[in-house]
Amino acid sequence: IYTLKRITTYFCDMSCSFCDLSSLQRGSTGADMAVMGLRGNELGAYLTMLLETHPKVRQVMFKDDLFFLRGKGRVRGTTTSPLMLEDLATLKRVRESFKARDGRDITYTGKARVDTFVDIHNLEVNEELLKATREAGFVSVSMGLESFDPIQLDYYNKRLGKNGPEVNRIATRALRKIGIGSVGYFILASDIST
Repeated sequence: IYTLKRITTYFCDMSCSFCDLSSLQRGSTGADMAVMGLRGNELGAYLTMLLETHPKVRQVMFKDDLFFLRGKGRVRGTTTSPLMLEDLATLKRVRESFKARDGRDITYTGKARVDTFVDIHNLEVNEELLKATREAGFVSVSMGLESFDPIQLDYYNKRLGKNGPEVNRIATRALRKIGIGSVGYFILASDIST
């Protein structure tokens, strides 16, 4: 096993109209559920245990609904949460620890919203978060771009405002500029597509 696929947070409360997760949560509980998961030292201990158990692993693929949407400490736009930075610092420490122990260069991949890295109002890039993400060892971030049509983005309840298509462009370019690959998820058609 060279890549571990793990979930460290559960749920997403963004309520995008196409997402079955939101409707499943509401259907089973009658309300949105809080995002919860491993943070800080718990996250580090969990990854350390997994990497010690699987000495051939070189990459951890976070399969969380949205790795960067971690409950308290969520990140949207240019305001960086100290808790998110703490989680990224933890991943960096785990990575450095295994590099020193056995020479492994552990890398990470995970999912984020485009507005994790770009403020939807002023289109500023969150350079602090991007730098911390790269330093932690992320080599790829997957994002739901869904569409470059603002009407479609509104229909999907993406909550990106009038700048939605530009937020998509800026986020993918910012990741590439700092050396992190990006994977974009798209919806090819909807009820309002022509």
